[in-house]
Amino acid sequence: MLLVATPERLSVAQAVAEQLQYTFSAENPDRWWFITWALAPAILLLLSASYIGGAPRKPAVSWLLLALGIIVTLASTYLWPSVFLPAAVGVYCAFRARSDA
Repeated sequence: MLLVATPERLSVAQAVAEQLQYTFSAENPDRWWFITWALAPAILLLLSASYIGGAPRKPAVSWLLLALGIIVTLASTYLWPSVFLPAAVGVYCAFRARSDA
């Protein structure tokens, strides 16, 4: 999120805090858009970290991680269409590497 103009009565930090507070508040009709947008990179980062640890002991865990990766990829694609290819390839390669181990 970019601050286009900072109100004169607020410092930059106060303007950022106020904008974030409104963005994620119930008053904003598009707040779920921003919540999903904020969570998608964090979930993909956690998925990436989980794939470092080798093959899961239970195949269901691997399938669950794949499903979560697909859901996040689709949500990311809806929010920012240009991320589809890198996110999809990343989820696919990570799943293949983990299930082959």
